[in-house]
Amino acid sequence: MNVLKFFLFLLPYILFFQGAQGQDTNQFPERLGDPAHVHYGNQIELEWLKHHVYAFSADSMQGRDTGQPGGKMAGNYIENHLKLLGIPPIGDTTYRQTISFSWLRWSDNELAVSGEVIRHFWDYLALPAMNYNLEDLQLDEVVFVGYGIDADNYSDMPKGDFSGSTALMWSGEPKDENGQYWVSGTSAPSEWSQSLDLKLKTAAERGFSTVLLVEPELRTVVNQNRRQLFRPIIETDPVEPEEGMPGLIYLSTQTFEKLLPEGKAEMFSEAIAESAEKVSQLAGTKLSTDLHFNLIKNIHSLEDDNILGYIEGIDPERKHELIVLSAHYDHLGYSGDEIFHGANDNASGTSAVMEMGRAFQAAKKAGDGPARSVLLLLLTGEERGLLGSRYYVENPVFPLENTIANINIDMLGRMDEKHEELGIENYIYPIGSDRLSTEFHEILLKVNENYSNIHLDFTYNDPEDPNRYYFRSDHYNFARNGIPAIFYFNGMHDDYHLATDTPDKMNFESMTAVTRHIFHLAWELANREEAIQADLLEE
Repeated sequence: MNVLKFFLFLLPYILFFQGAQGQDTNQFPERLGDPAHVHYGNQIELEWLKHHVYAFSADSMQGRDTGQPGGKMAGNYIENHLKLLGIPPIGDTTYRQTISFSWLRWSDNELAVSGEVIRHFWDYLALPAMNYNLEDLQLDEVVFVGYGIDADNYSDMPKGDFSGSTALMWSGEPKDENGQYWVSGTSAPSEWSQSLDLKLKTAAERGFSTVLLVEPELRTVVNQNRRQLFRPIIETDPVEPEEGMPGLIYLSTQTFEKLLPEGKAEMFSEAIAESAEKVSQLAGTKLSTDLHFNLIKNIHSLEDDNILGYIEGIDPERKHELIVLSAHYDHLGYSGDEIFHGANDNASGTSAVMEMGRAFQAAKKAGDGPARSVLLLLLTGEERGLLGSRYYVENPVFPLENTIANINIDMLGRMDEKHEELGIENYIYPIGSDRLSTEFHEILLKVNENYSNIHLDFTYNDPEDPNRYYFRSDHYNFARNGIPAIFYFNGMHDDYHLATDTPDKMNFESMTAVTRHIFHLAWELANREEAIQADLLEE
C-alpha cells in the first residue's frame, strides 16, 4: 500500500479522533461524588470501540496475519492511536518490540512405498518442524524397536549403535493380560505414553536419525495438528528438530502393513496385540523395506511486532510496579478471496485495551492516577501459538518481578448459545483469577459488585473444565511465570475462526459494559495501597 492509500485509510480515524480531542479532556465535569475510576471508566464509549473494531475488521486489513501486510497495517494503526493519545514511546524511541519469526512449510512432501505414492494426512503424517530435508532418499532397511521404551522394568529399545539407521516404532505402551499398563503397573499410562520426546530422546541415544512411528489413531494426530498442517508454521524458535534428535514420521497401520515384506507385518502386529514379552523379543530385528522419501522444506524469515503503550504511574513509591493489559491483534489472514475478519477474535480485545489506554492517559494528564504503571501490550502471533506473549515474557521490556498482574482480553461483544437462551447480554467468563492469588479473585468480585454489575460466569474457570481455556490465551505465558493473570472471554459461537466473524454481528453495548468492568478492575489493581501477591504458587 503506497503512502497516499495508507493516509486515505487512516483519514476517517484521524478525523474521528481529532473531533473527540476537540473536547478539552483536562476540564472534567462535576463528578457527583463518583470515584475517579467511574468517571474515567465512563469515558470508554461505544462509538470509539465500534470504530476500532470496524477498522481492524476491514477488508484492507487482510485478516491481520502475523508478519503479513495486513498484520503490519494493524500494528501501524495501534501505534498511531498511542501517538494521538499522547502516550510516549518506550525509552523515547519506539512503541514496538520486534520479533523475528521463521516461516515454514513443505515445498515437496512425498513418500512412496514399493513405488506406490501414499497420501499425506491419511497414510502418513510428516510435520516439517519435526523433520529434516530428505531429498530423493531411498530407504531399504528399518530396525524394529517395539514401543521405543527403555524403563527399569521393561525395555524394547535394542542396545548398540544404530547411527544413521531408521527406527520402526509403535505408539503408546504395552499392557498386561489384566489390562494394566506394563511400565506403571496400574491402569494409568506411564510417562512413556505421555511424552513422545522421551521416546525420541531414547532413539537419539542409540543413534537413530529417523523414527517411523506407527500410529493407529493417525486421524486424531492430524486433527490435533491441523493449525500447523494447513497453514505455514511460524515460530520464534529454529524450525528444525532439536539438535541430535531424530526426525519423526507417523505411519498409519495400513502403511505399516505395506512397508514390510509379505508375512512380516502380520507377525509383528500379532506380537503387539498379544504381549509385551513378544514385542521385546522382536526388538532390534532388521527388516527390509522399499521406502522412498522426497521431503523438502521451504523456510524464510519474517518480522512482526508487539505494540507497547507505557503509561508511567504517578506515585514515586509505586510506579515501578506494573499492571499489564494485553490482547492479541493478529488473526488468520485470508485464503483466496476469503478474508478472516476476526472482529470478535480479537479486534474486540485489541480495541478494549486501546480505549482503556485512553481512559488511563486522561487520568494521568489530570493528575488523578494511575499510581502504578500500566502497560498496554498488543500482541502478535497468538493465533500461531501464543508467540508474541511468549516472546515478551522471555524478553521482558519491564522486569517480570515488578509485574504484579496481567489482564488479558480475547473475544468480547458476542453472545454464546448459553447466554442467548438465558437472555443475558452483559456477561463475561473470567478465567484464572483464583489460580495464583487469593486477593485477585476477591477484588474482581468486589469491583463487579460495587461498580460493574455484569454477569460473571465462572464455568470455564473450573480446573476440571475440558476446554482448558486457562491454557489457551496469552495470559498463560504470564501465569506460568508466577504472575497473577486473568483471561476475559465471551465464549464460543458459530463464526469462530471463520470468515463470517464480522463486526456487524457484534453487541457493542455488551462490549462497552464489559470493557468498563475490566477498566475498573485494572484501576483498582493500579491504585490500591498494597500490590496483590501471588500467594497460591505451588512449592
